Amino acid sequence: MLKRALLVSVALIGAAIVWSQVASALSSRNPFGLPDVISPDGRDVMQLAERIRMPGGPDDRNAPQWSEAVTSGRADSLDGTWYSRWDAGTSGTATVRVVGDRFYAMYSNLSGRLAGMTWLLEAILLPDNRLAGRWVQIGNSRDTGPFIGKVVSPERIDGIWSPRMSDRWDFRRRLSDGN
Repeated sequence: MLKRALLVSVALIGAAIVWSQVASALSSRNPFGLPDVISPDGRDVMQLAERIRMPGGPDDRNAPQWSEAVTSGRADSLDGTWYSRWDAGTSGTATVRVVGDRFYAMYSNLSGRLAGMTWLLEAILLPDNRLAGRWVQIGNSRDTGPFIGKVVSPERIDGIWSPRMSDRWDFRRRLSDGN
């Protein structure tokens, strides 16, 4: 009898843990089921967005096409796969999803000392094609900061990941001719 009660208890605890993880994923704002970014549109982010404007011009370092290959996506949507790079020279890929006025990017670094690490970015899509939000490293909630960006085209997003304009985090993709 005690053995049966113990087995039932263990099964119930296991089911509760699984349900908790499923419920957490279902209650996330982000479409990836990851823990949400805390205060993506916080006062600090919005004040920074008022101060900083990404120029998005043809002389920007993100202007030349640097995508390694054709990526998934369509010209009428930001959703899809993007190449992404930090100013430190590290790079990887990002899956982008737009939900309402929210821009989400799940970025994974592919090489270097940050290989295998993943970040979640959540930003508000402002009416003038600007982005204002916050990012967090998955598994290290202390590694977080602001993101200010500009959607320059369906294949280019210029951004910064700190209050300094020199701390860049850019996104690029190459759509096939049929998109």
